This record gives sequence, C-alpha cells and structure tokens, in this order.
Amino acid sequence: MLGMTVSRLSRRATLAGLASTAALPTMAATTDLQQMAADLRGKFRVPGLVLATGMRDAVEIAPAGILAKGAEVPVTRDHLWHIGSITKSMTATLVARLAAAGQLHLSDTVRQHLTGVIDTHPGYADITLRALLDHRGGLPPHIDLPTAQSLVGTYQTRQDIRADRAAYAANAAANPPNPQITYSNAGYVLAGLICETVTDTPWETLLREEVFTPLGITSAGFGPPGLAAPESQPWGHGVTFMGRYRAMPPGPAADNVPALGPAGTVHIGPADLIRYLQAHAARDEAFLPAPYWEALHEPVAGADYACGWVVEGDIRHHNGSNTMWYAVAGFDRMTGQTAAILTNSGAYRRLYQPGQDALMALLQTR
Repeated sequence: MLGMTVSRLSRRATLAGLASTAALPTMAATTDLQQMAADLRGKFRVPGLVLATGMRDAVEIAPAGILAKGAEVPVTRDHLWHIGSITKSMTATLVARLAAAGQLHLSDTVRQHLTGVIDTHPGYADITLRALLDHRGGLPPHIDLPTAQSLVGTYQTRQDIRADRAAYAANAAANPPNPQITYSNAGYVLAGLICETVTDTPWETLLREEVFTPLGITSAGFGPPGLAAPESQPWGHGVTFMGRYRAMPPGPAADNVPALGPAGTVHIGPADLIRYLQAHAARDEAFLPAPYWEALHEPVAGADYACGWVVEGDIRHHNGSNTMWYAVAGFDRMTGQTAAILTNSGAYRRLYQPGQDALMALLQTR
C-alpha cells in the first residue's frame, strides 16, 4: 500500500482533541511547534514523529518520540523518513522538467513511448502521460501477486530495476483500462518507465539530477532509510493482528518492490521535504517555467487531483504510506505556507483523517 484513495477534506477541519484551527498557536516560536509535536505524538500513538513547517526561506522542525520500538533512541530534526505516495508529485515534477526541456510532452501517449518496450492492451495506446499522472489512465492500483513476488527485493539486491519496472508495467497494462479506477500506483510506474525510455536513464538517477540536485536536496534516497542498527535512522513499524507495533528493519519486507519507485519509494529529511514544498508553493521559475507549474497544480475540469496533489482551494496536499510509515505534506499556493507530518507508524488507516486534519491546521495557522 502506497497511499489511500484521497477525498476532499474541509478546510475548516480541526486538529482533533488539541484545539480548533482558530485557537492553534502561531508557528513563530519553535517551542510552540515542539509542544504540538509532542502532543500529536501522544494523540496519534506513534513511536516517532516530526512536524515541519516553512514559509519562504524559513524552516521549523520539531521531532518527538523514538526511532524504533525497543530502541529508545530519540528522533532528531535530521533523521530521514519514508514518504510513500508523496513521491508521486516528485515523479510528476520530473515529467514537467523533461517537458520543459523538450524531451517529452504531457500530451504524449503510451503508444508513442512504450511501443516495442512492453506489450500493452490496445486500450492503453492513446492514454496520455497527463492522464497517468492524474490517475485517469484506467490502470489497476496494483499488479497480480505472482508478478509482485517475482520482483521482491531491495535497491541493493535487485540486479536490474529498470527491467523490473518494465515487467511491472507490462503486467499492469495487460488487461483493458478500467475507467472506474481513480487511483493507481501502476499508472505512475508507467509514467516513470516513459521517462526512462525517453532519456535512457533510470528514474532514480533522473529524480536526483532533475529534481533533487537543482533544488539543493541532499538527504533524499530510495527505500527504507538507515541500516540494520536502529540507532542510525528511524525504522518503519508494522501493526500486528493484536494492534501492536512491530519494528521493521530495512530489508525486502520493509518496503514495496523497487520497481514501484515512481509511485512511492522516496525517503527524505524534513528540511529537504519543506524545501521541495517551498519550490512548489513559490512556483520557482528558475526551476520550472510558469506554464509547467500551472500544469502540475491545476486539475482537469471537474477533478480534484492534479499530478500527485489533492486539490482543495489554494491548498495542494498528499499522504503516503507503505503500511510501515505514514506521512502527509502540502502547501498553500496563496500564502506560501508549507507543512509536513512524518511518522514511522504503519497505522495509516487510523492516522489518515487525523493526519489530514493536523496538516490543514498547520497550513492555516500563520
């Protein structure tokens, strides 16, 4: 699981059990954010948590809790967090960068770029890259279990992740499109495969070269952060049948398959995630020309999703989970406020609504 089907939320949502959005303290003082982090950690019942906010060039980060259950090592502002489907907007941003450079267009089709690369059902031939990024391609959310099992491994153990990605995409596109599907991890795998085919470069390298490096992001990587020792970075936590947390050391069981990268395998530090959100909030034209920012942020008529973002008035936001981490992040295009909540908890179903409410509270408090 890399994210849940997102729905429109009320901008008047409250930070349940803490305070109404109108009563929340301003983010001017780090101590206010630190207290909120401690309160939310208790409210969410998670091992560890980080709140991060930013306005223009300012960034505030408040950690709370521990890296892993059974290892009482405190979280710091510099630790790394798996962000799941928040990666989708990064893949869409990569597509926009390649489009701005003239290497592809959002109106390009599956037929144009993947003919001869993978076999697909004829129904996908005219599906556009933009439709894939908006979850309008009709692709299934996931692939079949035997194919998924054949791709299990880590970024360190898989021999050819580009070939894995092609195998994933081919399996996903073997059956006719289903227009009833409104959220598809597989659609982003096809988008990533198109980027790889056009440039003859792995998606991971492209993301570093076209998104992370130009924005000064140095902490980002792929797969679960850290090593086998929990003292190095946070571990994700699965939830047992009895509802208890189980720490998951980095390894094949700690994340989805690497082939799924464009849909959600990035890990990143909170300051760098805010830096990424700030580029979107400011629509930094040194990074991307204005028409491409608009394409990334504005949905097609009648929709409330655009290129990896849920659209809600001036706010763009998204959540992510691989069932061992939960994160939510967003920005306000009008005010420039950005915020993220990062946890090492797999209780994504329980955290989904409270996490969205808390993010909205942070984005509306200035």
